[in-house]
Amino acid sequence: MFSMLAIMNHSTFDWSYLIKASLGLVILATNIVETSVTIPGINGRAGREGPGKCFRLYPEIEFEKLRDSTIPEITRCNLSNVILQLKALGVDDIFGFDFMEKPSRDAVIKSLEILVLLDAITEEYKLSDPVGHQMAWLPLKPIHSKALILASQFNCLEEMLITVAMLSVESIFYAPREKLEEAQTATKCFSSLEGDHLILINIYRAFDEFLEKSKIGINKEKAEKSLRKWQIQRNVEQMGLHITSCEEEMLQYRRCLAAACFINAALKQPDGTYRYQVHYYEF
Repeated sequence: MFSMLAIMNHSTFDWSYLIKASLGLVILATNIVETSVTIPGINGRAGREGPGKCFRLYPEIEFEKLRDSTIPEITRCNLSNVILQLKALGVDDIFGFDFMEKPSRDAVIKSLEILVLLDAITEEYKLSDPVGHQMAWLPLKPIHSKALILASQFNCLEEMLITVAMLSVESIFYAPREKLEEAQTATKCFSSLEGDHLILINIYRAFDEFLEKSKIGINKEKAEKSLRKWQIQRNVEQMGLHITSCEEEMLQYRRCLAAACFINAALKQPDGTYRYQVHYYEF
């Protein structure tokens, strides 16, 4: 019996030993490792490379809470991007569309409201021109697409590309328990009183500067092309948007954020709670 995490963290582990002994092999793995790691000759996940059995362990109290089957993702996620793509394909009757798992009417209405507020569709529920078509072209959340389109007008598209790219991937912050204080101290080096989005830009700029000065053989152009920013930038350039930077004049950038993300604006109430300031359309 072996722990997959321990094996992965041991750089000198003899894989051939495990492969030879694999007839009676039992591997303990987290749900993350189970679905993301495959080692030739070893079944990181039963059924991927050969027959096997997978036993999932739960405390009984947690097991009792589980549903008979997983709720389909389309019924529990924001449908704004799905609806935007359907509109781009010429599907006008969203309520009548034959989804494999039909989302609730309320979920569809809420997503339509968001798209109307972002000017992606008109009040007649048609894809707007040019904003709606531009947003449908970008493989992003609608609010991020709108931020990029507006950024070209606010002359801060370079900074918005950085922000959207970093928000489109898993968290870049790493804080292991044994080094939590050290991680928090490192993060403070990039902090900004003007908001969390500025922290992301500061981190990216520091990384860019590191590549410029690095002498460890990292090819800057190759490294940049592996970043999500470069992938999104290609789409933006194909749309004909002009990429400019606001440099250190971050007021324009913050105005652009406010113009794109206004649907998330909330006002603190006397009881300490927050109330959204956007009033949605009636459908």
